[in-house]
Amino acid sequence: MRIGLSSPVLADSGPRPPWEAEAGVAELRTVFTTADRLGYEFFTCPEHVSVSPGLARGERFYDPVATFSYLAAITERIRFLPYVLVLGLHHPLELAKRYGTLDHLSGGRVVLGVGVGNLEEEFALLGRPFADRGPRADDALRALRASLSVRLATYHGEYYHFTEQVISPHAVQQKVPIWVGGHSRRALRRAVTLGDGWAPAPVTYRGPDLETLPRMLAEHDLPEGFDVVITPPARLDPTGAPEAALDLVGRIGEAGATVVNLVVRTVTWPSTSTSSRRQRSSSVSTAATEHCSGRRDPATSPGVHGHAAFGMFDQPLRSARAYQPDAARVPPSTGIVCPVTKRASSLARNSTTAA
Repeated sequence: MRIGLSSPVLADSGPRPPWEAEAGVAELRTVFTTADRLGYEFFTCPEHVSVSPGLARGERFYDPVATFSYLAAITERIRFLPYVLVLGLHHPLELAKRYGTLDHLSGGRVVLGVGVGNLEEEFALLGRPFADRGPRADDALRALRASLSVRLATYHGEYYHFTEQVISPHAVQQKVPIWVGGHSRRALRRAVTLGDGWAPAPVTYRGPDLETLPRMLAEHDLPEGFDVVITPPARLDPTGAPEAALDLVGRIGEAGATVVNLVVRTVTWPSTSTSSRRQRSSSVSTAATEHCSGRRDPATSPGVHGHAAFGMFDQPLRSARAYQPDAARVPPSTGIVCPVTKRASSLARNSTTAA
């Protein structure tokens, strides 16, 4: 089982912990370099070009290519998963060039998460057709496969046509993995026939639960090496309930998943200034690494004394008050998240081998 992270800070969709609202580059460096050292499989970054104020799914969306290019320069092995690229908003050659360049610069660390899209106003704003986005996406997937890893690309399909177009640099992976998003049976069929994996939405966004998932998968003859990426349907707390966390990850695997996508939580400490947060980034990264590798006792660690856990935000964030008697007067400032038990950490380390 490989384990990746649904990145914090890069989007404000869904319930988010308070520290993310003010987090900046220093916090991003802390979170992502720590996750890279701990052996997680990937980071995600969603994509929306432009949204209207007050959109229920959030307003802040970092650009995946720009963000991943920065992260590629400060990490060594973790992979980059745009989750998801809306195919109808881009020409396939645009995606092949941008993400092929990213794959080239990062040493072959790109996984493409793609989807059909459902925000009609965004399509209209960018002058893209919405009604036939499904078949267009299918054709775009075929065109992407024909152009991602080659210097000279040719493709002739229903919507997209190009002949001997030079793409340089291009992806260094001979076959960039493509995971198709969407929770419907049609999305799964698209993933099986045109992609390398299926990454449905979480249960909280109408994705399949652990009873429905195996029934849906059983309807298809899955190709060898086909990935199924699942976000846990409930919060995991390896600090307070390690056996329950391991049990849930096991049940996710039994349901047919090959990859788990975890949502990041937070570590709190009593500090409110931005300079203070940045000064502590390095020490907290080290403390978290020792925590997660089992080299430091969580009860005595001075660097991470707040809540460090991973899982879904389907329960209210545990407050700093539970860990610090005077925390009501000191708002949480920033944090990183990791599995802070030795056994949970072994899951992340094993993911490196599986990759």
